[in-house]
Amino acid sequence: MFGIGWAVLAVVSLVSLRADVPGTRDALLDARAVLNDGDVGSATDLFDVAAGDLQDIADRVSSPVVAPVRLIPHYRRTLDAVGDLGRAGGLAASAAAKVTSALAEGEGGLGALTPRDGRIPVQRIAELGPVLEAASADVVTALEMARAVPATGVDEAVAEGRAEFIDIMEPTAEQLALGVEITQVLPAVFGADEPRRYVVMASNPTEARGTGGFFGAYVVMDAVEGELSFGRVGETLDLPVPADGSVVEWVDPSLQERWEIYGGSTRIRSINMTPDFPSAATMIERYWAAVLGEEVDGVIAVDPYAFEAMLEVNGPIELPGLGEIASEDVVEFVSYSAYSLIGNPIERKRLIGNVAASTLQGFLDGPGDVTPSDVLDALGRMARRDSLLIHSARPAEQALLERTGLAGELDHGDGDMLAVILNSGSGSKIDYFLDRTVRYDVTMGDGGRVDTIIRAGFVNNAPASGELAYMIGPPDTPVDFVAGDNVGYVSVYGAPGTTFHEIPDIGYGDYETTESVELGYPVASTWMLIPSMRSRELIYSATTPEAWEQDGEDRVYRLRYVHQVTVRPTELQVQIRIPDGFEPVDLPEDVAVADGHVTIVEQPRSDLDLEVRFRPAGP
Repeated sequence: MFGIGWAVLAVVSLVSLRADVPGTRDALLDARAVLNDGDVGSATDLFDVAAGDLQDIADRVSSPVVAPVRLIPHYRRTLDAVGDLGRAGGLAASAAAKVTSALAEGEGGLGALTPRDGRIPVQRIAELGPVLEAASADVVTALEMARAVPATGVDEAVAEGRAEFIDIMEPTAEQLALGVEITQVLPAVFGADEPRRYVVMASNPTEARGTGGFFGAYVVMDAVEGELSFGRVGETLDLPVPADGSVVEWVDPSLQERWEIYGGSTRIRSINMTPDFPSAATMIERYWAAVLGEEVDGVIAVDPYAFEAMLEVNGPIELPGLGEIASEDVVEFVSYSAYSLIGNPIERKRLIGNVAASTLQGFLDGPGDVTPSDVLDALGRMARRDSLLIHSARPAEQALLERTGLAGELDHGDGDMLAVILNSGSGSKIDYFLDRTVRYDVTMGDGGRVDTIIRAGFVNNAPASGELAYMIGPPDTPVDFVAGDNVGYVSVYGAPGTTFHEIPDIGYGDYETTESVELGYPVASTWMLIPSMRSRELIYSATTPEAWEQDGEDRVYRLRYVHQVTVRPTELQVQIRIPDGFEPVDLPEDVAVADGHVTIVEQPRSDLDLEVRFRPAGP
């Protein structure tokens, strides 16, 4: 009788354990939610409670009361797994509690990490380094403990819990490691050790350039012990262009071969025709030193979508004579509507620079109710759509920027790559009216090879009259096109080793369609002219080696689509022919499978990584 009672108690305890786990999970989710709201004190308490509950679960699975259950192999493995996951979760929750406790103890709490009064809190950020480093080590240990838990031979709920824990902890471990690097590097970037100076370029995608938009205005930003100040807004048109272009050395010979004809290394207005922002930024840094006689520590580029994200945090800005500009209006305002309100052409050209300076200053001044979560969300949106690009002249800092997604480098990823890049030749803001489509048809061949067809479509919705020449052209220099004509230079880049077979031979004027290599990437380029209210499609065919890989019996195709920031979203369609004898597996819900093809349709706002796995079809 006593044995039966003991067994019943053991089963009740096991059932209780199963019931307690979801409650602990909810406590962790609640802790994360209140932390996002800026309540670090409550977050610390909840993380502490969760850590204690998880350790309690680990202790209970090894208590004598569950000994009868351990006689059954399946339940013994399940209890061991629950115990190990409990200890891993407890360690991770304890690490989170230590971090939030450190945040709460500092003067100003979590809010002390946000920009205030034009200052980045560099000292406070640096102080968090040791705490984040310890937490990072604990999370890595917790992750290793969870990975060591068997995924089979245990209760399904436990296996699912293990998978969920690993899915959460893997990015958390990466974020903490990155956070440690940020606390070590960011203070120096903002002048903690010595004064820093940066050139801030205002990028305007209504006049397309390789990195996104035309650099028409700039401002110099100084950083001293976290305090940021801005000089006057200048125009790149006013920057001197030395007759001897060799005074500014090209970053790479391939850039000189491709772009020297369009202004050389000393013409800042054309320096970002390459889609590789680090190259363009390095050229700007070299220009500032060689031509202006001033060393700068890096270059920052911001566009109207960055203004939108910042204004969502710090609220509207006031522009003299133009009124209040809010986040929901700023993109349309600086891209189109403001130009009809500004009669002075010089002020019109400086508009985006003035908006950039005012928005950045407001973001750095920081409203009192802004949390680090608000700031990080805004920075995340800017980074995801390449609206905030940063380059540092110091290699260690630049490496960190690349890992945070703020570098804007041209990178082909782990397989195939496609970039369709437009550089405007219209001398106006006519790309505001341009719709773009990209279709990429992929056939997987032997040994990792893919054969592709690229269709780049452009629809010019610009009117031929009724708008300022500033918007629809022609510019006030001699040209052989008329108002409403969109003239552009289209470059299609492939992964290293790509061979183009067919390219459109529609060279505009004296410029012929060309093939070359830029920074190791094969590229086919052509000039085109699209009259008002007309469209054009450019068709290419190519072959790329090593674009897919064998994974056991599976074939895995990976594509990086390199996005160019545009005013109107680009419609992207990728269609992959299903290899004979295979079927696609593990596809997202919004991916279509029909007529022997996998079709993916997107409106990307940043570089897009796609992966499609094909498995031998069953009988």
